[in-house]
Amino acid sequence: MISDEAVCLLARNSPALERIDLSSCFDLTNRTLLELSTHCPNISHIDIRHCNGITDDGVSYLANLGNIKSLNLEGCSSLNGSFVDNLVQSRAASSLEYINLSACTGISPVAVRKLIRKCQQ
Repeated sequence: MISDEAVCLLARNSPALERIDLSSCFDLTNRTLLELSTHCPNISHIDIRHCNGITDDGVSYLANLGNIKSLNLEGCSSLNGSFVDNLVQSRAASSLEYINLSACTGISPVAVRKLIRKCQQ
């Protein structure tokens, strides 16, 4: 299993990293997204499908990235949508081209509408 420690080490030593697929890495926590957003400013594609240890606080760290184009959150059952406010008010919102919220049952229709409104701008 891939751990937070492994991804954090990768992030600290790969500042030019642009894409990362961590789908189904069940042991990952918000610490992973904090380290990626801190040490990998050029990251543009993040796939954290089915990473149930990631919460809204973790996804909110990604709002600091100005180059995020693709964010796959499919099946992240710990999300409730509170990250949306941070995301739509950030630099990341203007570069985001793709977001997958499939099977994120805790995200409300209100949060989805906020994303839609931002994408229409």
